[in-house]
Amino acid sequence: MHTYLCSKYVVETDNTSSLFPIYKLHPYPIAIHALQIGSPQINEIDAKYLITLKNSLALQGVQLIHLWEDIWIRKQPLVEQRISALCGAAVTVHARATQVKKISGKQAEFFFEQNHLASHAGAKEYFALIVNNEIMAAASFSRRTIIDRNGVSYHSYELIRFCNKAGYLVVGGLSKLLNYFAKNNFPDDIMTYADREWSDGASLEKTGFILSGVTTPLKFWVHKDTYLRIPYHKAPSHDEEMKKKGYVLISNCGNLKYIKYYKFM
Repeated sequence: MHTYLCSKYVVETDNTSSLFPIYKLHPYPIAIHALQIGSPQINEIDAKYLITLKNSLALQGVQLIHLWEDIWIRKQPLVEQRISALCGAAVTVHARATQVKKISGKQAEFFFEQNHLASHAGAKEYFALIVNNEIMAAASFSRRTIIDRNGVSYHSYELIRFCNKAGYLVVGGLSKLLNYFAKNNFPDDIMTYADREWSDGASLEKTGFILSGVTTPLKFWVHKDTYLRIPYHKAPSHDEEMKKKGYVLISNCGNLKYIKYYKFM
């Protein structure tokens, strides 16, 4: 990771703010926190530590990315493209130059597997922004959920996935997809999540989402050699046995929960 970053950016290495190195990418307000799964110090890192560190750098105007070693190893090309985009190096496409098209689950799965760090997740409907028969961005939405708020029924949907094609940025793309979905489904609100390890939620707020809460951090087992990641609640063995098998217990930062209201209470 260090070799790659130094080959692409002017890197200042901070070895004092954390137990693991933080690579500040000048002149961009971006820093990468390189979390090494095989290091003994990984046992001293928990969600509170990560969140506090992220907030500390945010006060300095720096967006800190917590990059786990297993994510880097398994998805390096996507990580490289994501960092590049954060530094403003993505190829820009304007939403007005795209067409909205409903796509199949298989098309969406292939696109998200290739372009989203969290890969594909099941959904009810999938839409894409198309240029010359090529998907430049895509979004997936849940089924409608009826929520009671103060005795009034609200029709709520979830934006499950959204991403641009790796290496590209569709300016206004998320807004265009949301507007299309809202015009055809008449939601009272749409909720979604932003991964706190990578996002500060700014792009969602620009499209009208309002921060409504923070989810509890999740724990995972990650194997030190194979980098296989297993959700804690799906572990096939008890804690001590997982450790004997070479797994390390880690915690993420949770998610920021956002809601975009179309019908106000």
